[in-house]
Amino acid sequence: MAEAKENGNTLTIDGVAHDADLFSDEGKQQFVELSIVEEKLKLSNQRYNEVIVDLKSQNTAKAQYIQNIMELEGIDAKQEDSAEEETSSEEKGDKKAN
Repeated sequence: MAEAKENGNTLTIDGVAHDADLFSDEGKQQFVELSIVEEKLKLSNQRYNEVIVDLKSQNTAKAQYIQNIMELEGIDAKQEDSAEEETSSEEKGDKKAN
C-alpha cells in the first residue's frame, strides 16, 4: 500500500521510501494531490469517530430515559414483552381466520 509521509516529501510504496523531490513535474503534482486526499481522509476518519462516539452517547441516553420512564410509571419490561407477544399471536390468528 502506498502512503505519503507527513514528515517531508517521501512516498512509501510497499515499504520502500521514494523522495518526491526527485519525481517529474507530473509526479510531484500527483504527490501533492495524494497528500491533499490523505489529509481529507484523516479529517473524515476523525469526524466519523466523533459521530460514532456521539451515537453511542445518544443510545445510552435513550436507554436511560426508557429505564427512567419504566421505573417512574411502574412498567415491567417482562409484562410488556408478554403483552406484545399475545397481541402478535392474536393478529396472526385473525389473519388466518380471514
